[in-house]
Amino acid sequence: MNMVADHTEPWNPDRRWADPLIALLGLMIVYLLFWRMNLDRQKPPEVPDRISAQARLVELRQAAKDLARSRIGGLLPEEPLDKLAAVAASPWDRALFAVLAAENGDLRLGRSLAMEGSFPGGVTFRRCFSAAYLSQGPGPGVTDRSAVSRSLRDGYAARLLEARLQELEAPGSAGKIRAEARSWAIPRLAGLAIAGFAFLVLVPSGIAMAILLAVSSRNPRRFPIPVIQLSSRALTLVFLGWFLVFLSSGLVIGAFVASVPVLRPYGLPMIYGFHAVVGIAFLCQAEGLSLAALQQRLMPGAHLKSLAWGFGFLALAIAMVLAVSLALSPFFQPQESPQRELMDLVAGIQGLLPLSLLFLTVAVAAPIFEECLFRGTLLPWLGYRLEKVLGSRSGWASALLLSSLGFGLIHLQPVALPVLSTLGLALGLAFLHTRNLWTAILVHGLWNGSVFLFYRVVLG
Repeated sequence: MNMVADHTEPWNPDRRWADPLIALLGLMIVYLLFWRMNLDRQKPPEVPDRISAQARLVELRQAAKDLARSRIGGLLPEEPLDKLAAVAASPWDRALFAVLAAENGDLRLGRSLAMEGSFPGGVTFRRCFSAAYLSQGPGPGVTDRSAVSRSLRDGYAARLLEARLQELEAPGSAGKIRAEARSWAIPRLAGLAIAGFAFLVLVPSGIAMAILLAVSSRNPRRFPIPVIQLSSRALTLVFLGWFLVFLSSGLVIGAFVASVPVLRPYGLPMIYGFHAVVGIAFLCQAEGLSLAALQQRLMPGAHLKSLAWGFGFLALAIAMVLAVSLALSPFFQPQESPQRELMDLVAGIQGLLPLSLLFLTVAVAAPIFEECLFRGTLLPWLGYRLEKVLGSRSGWASALLLSSLGFGLIHLQPVALPVLSTLGLALGLAFLHTRNLWTAILVHGLWNGSVFLFYRVVLG
């Protein structure tokens, strides 16, 4: 089919070859998923070599208390360090809590957290802690201290530990390092304060948005929901073909980037850019649309008005995700974030070009492609077909739930499935309300971009 022409007939593959191809693609995908799971099982359990984002928040709480000489509540957790250490995702979290406890004058707790229990690779830290707070053993060398500082993510606690060690070598010389620790903490605390204020504003705004949607749900819309003319076979082939490219490109490009360390910051943009371009090409070819015609169908009307609605739906998404997270929190034990690899990449990436490319991938490319696929194609395709079986309200509600679940599943993060599916639900509501995909793209982009910046500010 021709992608230059604005419109041709939608693809309608012959069942004689389409059904065997669907079965083959499905088997290949299942094989790749099981191969990937088996590969993960064969790997020895990975011990985190740095503190987690949760530990960084505790560290910033301590920095705020030290700066203000008073307790700060609300945004940062208030649990005692010993309770936090009991559920720490990383042994380096315990190390960080040990330094904070010792700095607070609780040497008993600090010693217990630092010196007791198994701590793979923690010999160097224990040597530093013993010299700094227990006056035991010789002072560690620069190499050991630098390694410990990296594992503590060069943050507030790392600087306090270094100040203690400097004081042992040259009494009275630690003041500069402690001042640097305070200077390091101030902009990060300001960022958290801004995030906390935005959160306090957006949650009630999201509740108000939910009420507004409930009141206005029966009002007629200016534009209809686009009709997707693809047959079930064509849509299945598009999704299976894209998902196979998604899995295989991650494996192939990921392996290549892993063998060339200098390309690591560009790995995610390369992987995502490739499978997103292929996915959009599949979609345009199957529907017989040019890229411009696809955009016109999914983004009709006044774009500014649709974008303005995006801020309301962002508030709704935050309120919905918060409600689901609170409801499910009793059933989930604290654990390492499923996005730890992305967090480490965002926090450690250096240079304007790789950082900009990664941000554009996360906050622009991903929202545009995923919204075209799930809200722009799958949701209306399911909606019109289920409407014939279940009726208008139940049919579209079922389509919204199914497309949201599919959105959560393709991220391949079981622990994050409830949150991702809830986000998908809010994005689907945004598209159904405005009938313009720019609304969902804006919400998705603001969400991803905010998470990116949070990781960068907190962990960087």
